[in-house]
Parts: sequence; C-alpha cells; structure tokens
Amino acid sequence: MHKSLLSLALMAALGGCSLIPDYERPDAPVAAAWPQGEAYPQDATQASERALGWREFFRDPALQQ
Repeated sequence: MHKSLLSLALMAALGGCSLIPDYERPDAPVAAAWPQGEAYPQDATQASERALGWREFFRDPALQQ
C-alpha cells in the first residue's frame, strides 16, 4: 500500500511536466499592406465596398432568405 501510494504521488508530480517546446506561430505568408500604384486605385475600391449592400453581394435566393 505504501509503495503504491508513493508511486501514485510521483506520477502525479511528474504528470504535469512537459518537455515540449513552446509553440511559436509562423508569420502569415501575405503582404502586410494593400498593394500600391496606378493599377490599384485606393479610393475607388473603398467607396465601392461601402456602397455594396449584402443583398447585392449574396445573389443566391437561398442565401437571401
């Protein structure tokens, strides 16, 4: 009984230890900023996104219900 109690206490003490290293999330493989230049008009895209309602975005009748 004494030996099983001692082994149980030892297992409980060592059971919480982990030798796994801390996880470090890798950087996302996307650009940090929107593209810039003549081909990307910033004001036009932002205005059209604000003007677009959800019913125009989801054209499927099942989704609109």
